[in-house]
Amino acid sequence: MKRTMRQLFIVLALLLSWTIDQAQVTVPNYTACPNQTVNVTVTWNNVSNVQFTINPGNITGASPNLFATLSATATTQYTLTAVGSSLNLPVGSTTNFLLVIQPPPLMSVANQVDYCHGSNATFICDPGGLSYSIAGPPGTSIPNSQSNVITIPNVTQVPYNGSYTITSLIGGCLTTGVTTMSVAPNYQITVNTPSNICLGGQANLTAVMPTATTYIWTGPNSYNSNSQNNLIIGNSTQQQGVYTVYSEIITGTVVCPRTATTGINIVQTSPVVASAAPSKTLCEGANLNLSAGVSNAQPQGYSWTGPQGYSSSLQNPILTSLVPNMAGNYVVTALFFNASITCTTSAVVTVSIVGTSQPIVAATPNVCQGGGATLTASAPGASTYTWTGPNNYFYTTSFPNSPNPPAIQGMQTNQAGTYYFYAKFNGGTSISCVTSKSVQINVVPVNSVSVIPPGQVCQPNNAYLQANAIGASSYVWYGPNNYGPIPTANAVVYYPTLAASGIYTVTAFFVNGITCTNTAVVSLTVNPLLNFTLEPRQQACYNTPITLTGPAGANSYTWTSSTGFTSNNQNIFIPSVQPNQSGTYMLSVSLGPCVTSGSTEIEVLTPIQFTLTPPDRTICRGTDIFLEGGATGGSQNYAYAWNPAVYLASSTGSIQTGTPLGTTVYNLVVHDVACPNYTIAHSFTVNVEQPPIPDLQLEKTEGCAPLCQLYNSKTQSTSMLTTYDFGGLAQFQKDSMYYCLTVPGTYVVKIHTVAKEGKNCVGDYEYPFPIVVYPNPGSEMTWEPESPTVTDLITLNTNNQVEPNSYTWLLSNPKATGFDTSNYKHPQVAYEDAGSYPVVLITKTDQGCVDTVYKIIEVRDNYNVFIPNSFTPNGDGLNDIFRMVGSGFKPDGYVMEITDRWGGLVYSSNDITKGWDGYVDGKLAKDGIYIYMIKLVGSNGEGRKEYTGHVTLYK
Repeated sequence: MKRTMRQLFIVLALLLSWTIDQAQVTVPNYTACPNQTVNVTVTWNNVSNVQFTINPGNITGASPNLFATLSATATTQYTLTAVGSSLNLPVGSTTNFLLVIQPPPLMSVANQVDYCHGSNATFICDPGGLSYSIAGPPGTSIPNSQSNVITIPNVTQVPYNGSYTITSLIGGCLTTGVTTMSVAPNYQITVNTPSNICLGGQANLTAVMPTATTYIWTGPNSYNSNSQNNLIIGNSTQQQGVYTVYSEIITGTVVCPRTATTGINIVQTSPVVASAAPSKTLCEGANLNLSAGVSNAQPQGYSWTGPQGYSSSLQNPILTSLVPNMAGNYVVTALFFNASITCTTSAVVTVSIVGTSQPIVAATPNVCQGGGATLTASAPGASTYTWTGPNNYFYTTSFPNSPNPPAIQGMQTNQAGTYYFYAKFNGGTSISCVTSKSVQINVVPVNSVSVIPPGQVCQPNNAYLQANAIGASSYVWYGPNNYGPIPTANAVVYYPTLAASGIYTVTAFFVNGITCTNTAVVSLTVNPLLNFTLEPRQQACYNTPITLTGPAGANSYTWTSSTGFTSNNQNIFIPSVQPNQSGTYMLSVSLGPCVTSGSTEIEVLTPIQFTLTPPDRTICRGTDIFLEGGATGGSQNYAYAWNPAVYLASSTGSIQTGTPLGTTVYNLVVHDVACPNYTIAHSFTVNVEQPPIPDLQLEKTEGCAPLCQLYNSKTQSTSMLTTYDFGGLAQFQKDSMYYCLTVPGTYVVKIHTVAKEGKNCVGDYEYPFPIVVYPNPGSEMTWEPESPTVTDLITLNTNNQVEPNSYTWLLSNPKATGFDTSNYKHPQVAYEDAGSYPVVLITKTDQGCVDTVYKIIEVRDNYNVFIPNSFTPNGDGLNDIFRMVGSGFKPDGYVMEITDRWGGLVYSSNDITKGWDGYVDGKLAKDGIYIYMIKLVGSNGEGRKEYTGHVTLYK
């Protein structure tokens, strides 16, 4: 049985050896262009851990990527040797394969060779290329094309004439093609500028272009000509418009057409017709209307010329006030034009003018009613003279008799008005001309003057003189005592004396070109007046005597009063006057016809009495009081006396203010100044209550912020409300409180108290010492650089709101227990190892205020890392490998792992010099996002870092 099992194992081993020998590595043959890269795939079934070598080239590879890359310029036989394992036994195999190099055929390019200037050229190349690059004559720059149909827009003779080479990669092989291009020159037809002619005029059409042999003209009204140059006769506006000439440039097999345009503009004209109105023969001084018009066109203007340099641009001008030298031929020209030329047609009208002369006339212009007037005239050359005027006046005579009529005597107002003179001039049988002139005669009416007597006049009352005359324009008065001249109809004799009595004369003036007058008289008598005055106002206390005195010398006296009192005595005496006898007393006295009056006012003063007295009051101590008293009656002029005057602003006056410190009884006494025996008095009491008084004792009046202490006013038993005021918004309603002043500064503490008893009894007190709060340094700690490394010397800085007078730094010392101490403002420190190092800063001001700042400095290893976020493994030599680059870290301890989005590992390496080429199992990975994890160790062995992120693969 044992022999049988051993034999079986031997047989199985022989069979297995035979099977392994039969498992050969295989590589196919390849065909490629010169220098084309070929990807060689190695196949060896059922064998793992394969290592292979390809010679020549000593190209090696390993599983699972059984893959190699070859490039050659000539056909080469390669030998591949592979070793691996199968069924845990080593195996080996060798095979040969060929890389056959076949140069690609030339690229064929189909294109039109000849082109017109400015056209698009098209090259059609063999299809299948990834991109087509074009190299043309010097000066051309043609971008690569992704299509085998290449279009070059807007070709010109320079620089596009010449040879073109086109290169592309087709089927992995670089191939080229050559073609040429010929572009016609950019000749243009030169034609004459557009012509402007009048209707019936001539215009030339000319054209020239290098190498041209054919010219074809076309234009308006079916115009057609094969001549290079042509003459056009503009007999009709239908011939105007745009004329086009056609010619050709021939290059090879291509005909390039050329055209140019010019134009003919024909100005339409028409005969002009002229006329004169109202006639061609006119009297001197008349107006002449000239008119012109055309029938078949619309002119753009007219121009008239005539005798004496006459000119006008109006179509129908008017000549006014004609004179004989304006007779003659008037020529009108109609203007027809465009923007370039002007065309004309003309006509003539002949004008005759009959000469006349303007009469010269004169007359007596103004005549007083009843006076005489004369008329005179002259008109050289006239044959007949005629006068007409008001009231049917008429006079006529013929040459050579005088044109002056007899004088007009005894002129009345109905003969005033306009007198007309007419002179007639003969102009042959066709026309008779008359000139005229007028003159005005004014007859000034003269009317009687009426006056009104002034009547009785008492001295010194004004005397009024009144006169009236219809039509008079002004008046003048004269009278006794050198009165006058007074130039008015109604004169006034102001404040006349007895010497003003007598006869007064008034003269009335009538003016209308001349001045005419008439007079009247009137008598004036002035009577004397007794003048007197009474005392305007008398004031008396009641039950006292009073006397009113009248003037002496009057014929009679009359006293009256507003109280009903009357008397005819010269004087009035009242022994005991009463208030009901107050009023106005009037006196009238007469002297002859003249009466004089006067008046006086008697005021009897009544006893005075209070209208306002201060009441009894209760106030808080320190509160101001306002006191006011008032009285009525008597003279209204009072004297006020206040007593006692203590705590009052003054002891006199109706209004007082004061600040009593204790309860006081005041007396107010009022006197009538005009009647000293009139006196009234009033007494009142002012009760004064005391407000709560705080007893604040503070432990400190200065200190560093925050300054905290107890504030106790000790007014709990007497104050209903206690308010502390530290200034601004810092107010607190408490009797006792613990309060902190956090803001540096000087504070004045004020306390406001309100008494529990006593209405509105409040007190305001100020603590006698200011409270001073000193600021802390307000320190902040920074360092440079902000992110230090193990190679940096770190400089510590401090920023302070208040400059300290001392600095204390506590610096971590990793080589000893505890801290190092420094008193510099900007100490420096260095740490050889990465880590976290505490630092403490203690600052103190000269007032003893302290700040403590604690921070931790993070020190890192000195290395830089760059990890790209994408790469393109397409074999172009740019960004083909995904790897990390940087400095400051060790090669040892490096790990890179890359997984797909589902966590599958696609790449792993501990070699910091290598990276992922985008291949997985010998095949290029799909486009997409992959996850990387990279671990590093700093160059000093510290500062381990791990980076995780994603990278995008693009082919």
